[in-house]
Amino acid sequence: MANNNFREHVTATLIDQIQAGSAPWQKPWEAGQFRVPAFNPANGKPFRGINQLWLEAQGHTDPRWVTFRQVQANGYQVRKGEKGTRIECWQWYDREPMKNDAGGPILDDTGKQRYREVRLQRPKLFHAVVFNGSQIDGLELFVRQEPDFNPIERAKQALEQLHVPVVNEVRFSGLYQPTKDEIRMPPIASFDGLSKYYATALQEGAHATGHYSRLARNMGPVGSEDYARETLRTAVAGYMLNTELGLGNYPEQDSSYAGRWISVIKDDPNALFQAARDAEVAKTWIMEPDKRPALIPSAVRGQSMSQVQAKGQSVPMEPAEAQRAERQALVNNMFVNHPHAHPTLWAMDLQESLVLGGSRENKEQLSAAEIREGLLASDLSNDNLRRYLGQTAEAANWRSFASIVPGYDEEHHEFAQIAEQFGKIDWVAEYAASRERREKGIAHRDETLAALGGQAASPLHRELLSALWDLDGPGNKPYAQRPEWYVAGDQRQDDVLKLLSKPLETNVQAPELSMAVFRSEEPAELVVPVPNLKYRDVQSKWMVHASRMAGFAEPEAQEMGMAASAFNGIDAWTHYIDNQDDRREIVQRNKATEKELEALAGRSAKHAELLSVLVDTHEPQAGELFIDTDKWYVPAEKRTNAIAKEIGINPAEYIAEKLMAANQKARAEQNARPLEVAEIRKSWLEVAAREAGISYPSFSAYQQKEYSETDWYKEGATEAAAFYIRDSVDNQSLAHRELASVLWDTYAPRKVDRPAFYISAESRKNDFLRALGSDPEKALLLKAAQQRPNQIDLKEIFKPLVEISEKEIKANWLHQVAQSEGMADANELREAYHKFHGVDAWTHYIDNQDTRREIVERNKATEKELEALAGRSVKHAELLSVLVDSRERQAGEFFIDTSKWYVPADLRKHEVVKSLGKDPEGSLLGLVAKSHEEKKVMPGKTLERDPENKRIFLTVPFSENKEAKALGAKWDRRDKVWFVNEGADMKPFAKWQKKVETARKENPEDLARKEFAEACEENGLVLKGLPEMDGNWHRVAVDGDAKGKTSGSYRGFLEGIPAGQIMNFKTASEPVKWVATGVKVDAAELERIKAASAAKKAEDEQKLRFQYRQVAKQAYAMFQNAIEATNDHPYLKRKQVTGETLRVDRQGNLLMPMTNEKGFIENVQTISPDGTKMYQKGGRKTGLMHIIPGKKNAPWIVAEGYSTGKSLNAATGYTTVVAMDGGNLAVVAETLRKQSPDRPLLIASDDDHKQVEKVGYNPGQKAAEKAAERSGAKILRPDLTEEDRLNGRSDFNDLHVARGFEQFRKDLRKQIAELGVAAGPKQGVSLTPQKKTATQSNQMTV
Repeated sequence: MANNNFREHVTATLIDQIQAGSAPWQKPWEAGQFRVPAFNPANGKPFRGINQLWLEAQGHTDPRWVTFRQVQANGYQVRKGEKGTRIECWQWYDREPMKNDAGGPILDDTGKQRYREVRLQRPKLFHAVVFNGSQIDGLELFVRQEPDFNPIERAKQALEQLHVPVVNEVRFSGLYQPTKDEIRMPPIASFDGLSKYYATALQEGAHATGHYSRLARNMGPVGSEDYARETLRTAVAGYMLNTELGLGNYPEQDSSYAGRWISVIKDDPNALFQAARDAEVAKTWIMEPDKRPALIPSAVRGQSMSQVQAKGQSVPMEPAEAQRAERQALVNNMFVNHPHAHPTLWAMDLQESLVLGGSRENKEQLSAAEIREGLLASDLSNDNLRRYLGQTAEAANWRSFASIVPGYDEEHHEFAQIAEQFGKIDWVAEYAASRERREKGIAHRDETLAALGGQAASPLHRELLSALWDLDGPGNKPYAQRPEWYVAGDQRQDDVLKLLSKPLETNVQAPELSMAVFRSEEPAELVVPVPNLKYRDVQSKWMVHASRMAGFAEPEAQEMGMAASAFNGIDAWTHYIDNQDDRREIVQRNKATEKELEALAGRSAKHAELLSVLVDTHEPQAGELFIDTDKWYVPAEKRTNAIAKEIGINPAEYIAEKLMAANQKARAEQNARPLEVAEIRKSWLEVAAREAGISYPSFSAYQQKEYSETDWYKEGATEAAAFYIRDSVDNQSLAHRELASVLWDTYAPRKVDRPAFYISAESRKNDFLRALGSDPEKALLLKAAQQRPNQIDLKEIFKPLVEISEKEIKANWLHQVAQSEGMADANELREAYHKFHGVDAWTHYIDNQDTRREIVERNKATEKELEALAGRSVKHAELLSVLVDSRERQAGEFFIDTSKWYVPADLRKHEVVKSLGKDPEGSLLGLVAKSHEEKKVMPGKTLERDPENKRIFLTVPFSENKEAKALGAKWDRRDKVWFVNEGADMKPFAKWQKKVETARKENPEDLARKEFAEACEENGLVLKGLPEMDGNWHRVAVDGDAKGKTSGSYRGFLEGIPAGQIMNFKTASEPVKWVATGVKVDAAELERIKAASAAKKAEDEQKLRFQYRQVAKQAYAMFQNAIEATNDHPYLKRKQVTGETLRVDRQGNLLMPMTNEKGFIENVQTISPDGTKMYQKGGRKTGLMHIIPGKKNAPWIVAEGYSTGKSLNAATGYTTVVAMDGGNLAVVAETLRKQSPDRPLLIASDDDHKQVEKVGYNPGQKAAEKAAERSGAKILRPDLTEEDRLNGRSDFNDLHVARGFEQFRKDLRKQIAELGVAAGPKQGVSLTPQKKTATQSNQMTV
């Protein structure tokens, strides 16, 4: 199979899985379960990148995959008929024989040829076929080993080593902020456990690896294609990280991106392979810090990473250099990466096993630097060295060491426990201020030393205990006296124990392999542009930038930055801490930092001078006890490096000034190219930022979109908009604030309060930003036209009216017309539109004098603004005159004075303005719709109506239906109403579109409604306005109802003599009939009313159908993402039933899917542990059901609730249908009867005997009787005794629980037999969990 064909096959398969939500990284994974990545047991290596995802996508549970040859080599056999899985392999290295200077072969100790690995100039691609462990006969079952680490602790360690701040605030939702290089998380309490919190944080950590200071990926703004690629790679990386750590996988967090992933993968089939590769690299960066130098994508000999990025290069590190850098980091960080290993015991083991001392006769203990130097020079490959260090580190403890000492074969476990307690002794407990600490510390010390003394049974034992004292004890401190059994190092007989007389000093680094890899040959001061620079970044990482400017290569610059972070983390108030354990821990950490800085400063004078600047930044306060820096501190006047000499005591400002100047110079060269109209149209904000020298992504098209769609008159909108852009202005340059002010001027109305960052146009320092004004897009377009006058036509760059969207027209038609006409003050006209519609024309009716005066003043201000605006040109006056015409005045209104500038319609000259008429919004919508229709309809073809198009319903009387049809209106046979599709020209249909006027005097319809309203109120109904008399029942509240209750109902008819029915469920059992007195609606009026009623009904039904579809999608997703219910759920246990057809959400609620007659989920009923039942708000309920499958062709049983239905199903074996409540029984029963006319049907009623006194009848029995009447079914009634009624029992499940299952089943079968229905299987249905059947699976489709 060719490479392209293989990739196409993998891509197509995984796209299908993404669409189905079943790709490996889309599957939920419970916390506490550890995923074993697909691996080859022959070499122990896991598959990486796309191969790992591809193999896991095959659906096998066994993670082992081997080739056919490996199967045969181990004596196993691939099962007959099994097919292998193809994977993609790359060969980067090859072996070549080693030769001496004379050209002869170099042999090893056994006389065999020695080989070395060489990197191929061009890697080789080949494919291999592998078989899963489950496809191989004879292979033992795979047994997963429990990990020996705590997932939460490992996750914490990984986040700490990532060196990305994690900020916890309630307003955050779990995201990585690239501009600040920080992970923003909600508080831990808002997550369902620590596992989900750290899983989310680690996935955002994978996102953070793309920062330009790490792996420098192109992450792109939100909504872009690059961002879609980034979300794909971080979703895969999060899956790899979190499932291996046992933190779980939560794919619902990324479910909204699936569509964008598919789009990106279809456009670029290699995108999935690249995402898997990047995810693997991100995972390695987080979990294996020692490999980071080899992962940095832009490092070159003698040149810093920042230089490469500034030039736009991506120069990979040479293979040999990368290996050396990787090896150097591996060895230098060996003690940091393995903190649980005992340093001295580990060093002794390494020295002995690798013969690092030159020969086994050399018994001197080597220093840490010599150990590291020996490891660097060893012939182990990097992978083998890493593996070897890990294995030996695990064994570097007193338990393992004592096990090899003669005489300790049986006692080393006890010794190891005592050694652990010995390391916890508080040697200064006697001096503690706390009495409790003194007593506990002294007791623990004496008890541990006594136990050690009991181990000193022989000279060899005493020498081992003495070595423990020397390595982990108090040393030569005067407050600790050596015990009697102590043997000095030079007096010990055992050669190994003799060497263990002092602890190993681990902070000394090994000499570097190649200084050219880590040191720069650049001049003393090197200032290069830094992409996406922000002042806040400089504040937190000024040492990294300063190190780069001083000529350090990227790895060493990052090391200096980490040292600065450690220095800033020093606790100089340790002596005020009462808790001795905390105090000792902080002292040890401070000492470690002191030694680290001393070692770093000893590398060169440049190191020492830059670290001295770090010391200068801290102003010591009285009482502080700081670390000792006198050994290497260089005073400012003696520094020779230019950067260290000039930087001063505020390095962040100095570095920022240098870098911003370099950035602006680089951008000035980059921005020499002319402006592009398409770029400006796409996002004028990004273009303006680039022209002003502001780095991306400080401002983006996404921010522009958010501002343009903000509803500024909504409460809290102004504060939200200011908060949204604060990341772009906080701790940023003046230019950032000025551009943010331009953005604010462009979209925010003048009347809203301006934010703190706002700078007025006349006060802006940047000439370019000041010239943008309040219409920056137009200003940039004009500038583009000036740059290329012969190539860009001004008429073409302004937006034609026909290209304006319906949403834009409805939001503000005046603004859109002004923009399309190229008017510079379009934004001012936009504000004028809102102010004019905000004029209060009923001020004279306001009683409060102060309020009245305030409104009058505001109206007068608007009047003056409109007058000034109209005076600018004839076009302005005519457009504002259309605005006046668009607002219909009502009798009694006192409006503002527009007579000074108003232009009547017949005197207007501008063609566009004249075409707007008195309904400018409708005219523009018709113009745009007509343009769209012309574009869609091609010659020789007809335009078919999109079934999803929204309809506009018309009130067309029967006598005018031919006229409406001739104009293009359509008849909906189902809803019996005329309509046109949204987007059509509405002018011809205006008379039928307008709402029916309701203010005519002596309107018979109004008189009837008023009379009916009075009758409703007399019967206790509470109405809001006039009643709807459309023939339908309407539920309303009655007197005395609690909030939200509707205990009343009415329906009215207008045909002929108006009449109606009124029902108050609190006071009556039958509706009250009402007939109008002396009112009769004539035929023409009745026809018009019927048409209006039908149009409104059809419109309401259309909205309701759309609402139901949305809720159905949510319900389906909710049910599919839940887990299967178990029988230990509190509700099921209390009801003594099982829940095979139910699921459980993350809050512990049962989910019961509610399906329609075709088996599609349209709603979900949630049942809480206490039995509270809820439905999805706004969803359909009538006619929906839940099926509990039973024996085929047996009778149906319809019950109200799940527990009742399940009890009946278990006792009879019949298929039971849950209708949710009594009101739905009849509808469900009718549906079942239509589907299966010949199948017996039983209605299981509830006996609501408690409700009889309240409502006068038994609701449960009445609902069952109604259902039986409409479907021809028979009724099953619960046989309640007087005792049952006294105990509140009312349904079949109550009888099941009270009488026991066997007795309940016996009674039920007897009742069914008496009804003449076959009893079904004798054993009923088992109450233990059953496998899902095909019937059940129908409930999970949509």
